[in-house]
Amino acid sequence: MPNFSRCFFMTLDQDNLPPSKTFHIDMIVIIISSVFSVIATTSNAIVIAIICSTPSLRTPSYAVLCCLALSDLLVGLIVQPLVIIVKVGAIFGSFSCRFWTLKEAISWTLSGVSFLAVVLVSVERFLALYLHLKYVQLVTIRRACLTYISFYPLSIFAVSLWLAGVDEKKMGILVAVMTTVSLSVIMVIQYKIYRLVRRHQRQIQQQVDAVSQASNAQKTQRLDINKYKKSTSTIMFVVLLSVLLYMPCICTKAVLSIKGFTEDVNHAYDITWCFLYINSSINPCIYCLRMKEIKQVFLRHVRKYLPCLICS
Repeated sequence: MPNFSRCFFMTLDQDNLPPSKTFHIDMIVIIISSVFSVIATTSNAIVIAIICSTPSLRTPSYAVLCCLALSDLLVGLIVQPLVIIVKVGAIFGSFSCRFWTLKEAISWTLSGVSFLAVVLVSVERFLALYLHLKYVQLVTIRRACLTYISFYPLSIFAVSLWLAGVDEKKMGILVAVMTTVSLSVIMVIQYKIYRLVRRHQRQIQQQVDAVSQASNAQKTQRLDINKYKKSTSTIMFVVLLSVLLYMPCICTKAVLSIKGFTEDVNHAYDITWCFLYINSSINPCIYCLRMKEIKQVFLRHVRKYLPCLICS
């Protein structure tokens, strides 16, 4: 069975009746989770629908993006409502350790998959530039989706160790190692992408400067690298934002593993997880604002259906 130390701590803490510090933090978590649960669910569902229904977007790049959107959708659809239920139960004195355990297991599973999806997005962007013509042969929608699906049993296995009663400190070490490896992969890939894009830009500029007027092929090539640069910068922004929002939560987990549960650690745990979930609402907004193809399809549907909704 899992370690219920935090669960018992939270149960005992319910003796501090409102307006205690715990009550105020629980209310903040409920409000934020309620708002962003709706945003994450609807916005990611829209992004997935746009990608799946648009033939020009059925590429490995957008398939990987769709996988990340699916992870964010599940966070908004499942995890955040579970957080709200647990907090409401705690406020009204009907806190359930078993339901809290279920919430923790699902939260860690889906958050782990979402983080690995961020790594997958980074790897795909690097392969698109590094492999050149071989990219089309090696990177396919099917392989991208299968890779994403494989993250679920991996994440479930890690969570099952906690459910089996593995010590909190050992779990903290496992999470720290997995996170460090993932972050290292992300940072190395992002640095390599930056260098490859700069090198390709220099090569194209040298070709253009070598002749008095650039040919159509050169212009097309230059447009392609500019388009790739913009999409890559968007993905880089999404990746770095995800890392930034994951780090406080990982640090809290490390402190928890070392010091155990205290009132301050408990509050920090709730707040950092709450803001981590907000990432699932921010990502689809970035896609719609910065990715031209998704933005165009989204605006086209808005112009088509918004007048009908207003009239009805």
